[in-house]
Amino acid sequence: MTRTADGPADVHSIRRVADEAELRAVFAFLAPLFAADVGGDGDFRLERLLERFNDDQALMLVAVDADEAFRGAALGFRDGPSGVKLQALAVDPAHRRRGIASRLLGDFEQVATGLGGSSIFLGIERAARAFYEANGYSGRGTVLRKSLTGRALAESPSTRQDRLAALRAARARRLATPVSESEPLNRDR
Repeated sequence: MTRTADGPADVHSIRRVADEAELRAVFAFLAPLFAADVGGDGDFRLERLLERFNDDQALMLVAVDADEAFRGAALGFRDGPSGVKLQALAVDPAHRRRGIASRLLGDFEQVATGLGGSSIFLGIERAARAFYEANGYSGRGTVLRKSLTGRALAESPSTRQDRLAALRAARARRLATPVSESEPLNRDR
């Protein structure tokens, strides 16, 4: 799947990761955006993606600008007969709050559905919960899931506006919490 500039001006396209070397480069780009335990060739997340690259390359998407510089990525693989794991979704901090994560997630869901996936699951950081809940994910703790069966992935503009309003309200509530009472700040997606 390659989608061209119909979204944020700083993203030219969302496309599949080209090969294992690019997957390593994308993962190296993502590593600083996550907790300190992510990154490097020895990281089990990268190893898992590399093991599944040939079968699940379609679920490994990267957002790039016109010069092919990485702006974000959604990396995942099939897990079980109809489950799909979203291993990583992140956007370069300089390009956040522009809809890139939403585009990546939407494209990832469309690919997952096209491959016969009936649900997507993922592990999250607390700061990302509102984003995923606004996009239809639910669950307890750090594991969220979304059912893809029996629903059209295309949504009306009013549904999208409702999701965005819920996301903004959750973010405003989080920002209104005094720093002394909040947990350590995590990066927005």
